[in-house]
Amino acid sequence: MSILLLLFGLVVGIFVVWKQARRHLFAERSAFDSLFIVLISMAVGARVLYCVTHIDQFGFSILRWLVIPYYPGFSSGGVLLGGVIGFWIVYERKRSIPFGILADSLTNALVAGLPFWLFAYGLLGMDNGKDTNWSIFAHHPISVYRILVLLLVMLGLVKLNRMLTRVAGLRSMLTWGLLSLAYILVDFARKTDVYYGKLSPDQWASGITGILLLGGFFLLFSNVFFSVKKRRGVR
Repeated sequence: MSILLLLFGLVVGIFVVWKQARRHLFAERSAFDSLFIVLISMAVGARVLYCVTHIDQFGFSILRWLVIPYYPGFSSGGVLLGGVIGFWIVYERKRSIPFGILADSLTNALVAGLPFWLFAYGLLGMDNGKDTNWSIFAHHPISVYRILVLLLVMLGLVKLNRMLTRVAGLRSMLTWGLLSLAYILVDFARKTDVYYGKLSPDQWASGITGILLLGGFFLLFSNVFFSVKKRRGVR
């Protein structure tokens, strides 16, 4: 079941990025390549950050880092950091495509597939929540929380669609920035045994990523806002 959900999410993401490529008239192959680069970067970032922050369990054994079925574990914060690195790699490789358009297209594809990947991750038992006294769930359903947060963020962005379409790149920065900060709250219900201060490594990674992305969003948005206001003043 989990494998089918992962594959279905991938198919949905590929379909969305194909539609985006046709809409914005850039090469479909470039869109597919970019999507896979970002997905691989997210997976690698999630695994590496988890292993580094649980170095007492993994040590420097390459085998333990690579054999995921026997030594499971991924970091949600690592997914976000890996995604940022993946987008940077895509930017360096695909200079022929406006980066803002490409980033928004990839974000739409990733967000479309994300609910299926999160649900599959939860079914695999890799996103364990703290114990509860509820009759329905023995543990907090972290993956369900993440999916609900994703849906709330996307509903909020629908209301801002007109503003976000003015400049390419605004949507992607705001989407991942809000998700990063929201997942800090979700991770308080997640079971972990590693803390730095009062936050887990995932929360620190999510917070840093969210602050950087939202900072970039507000800088870009303020430049657009003041340039439009200035043009209106000249008229």
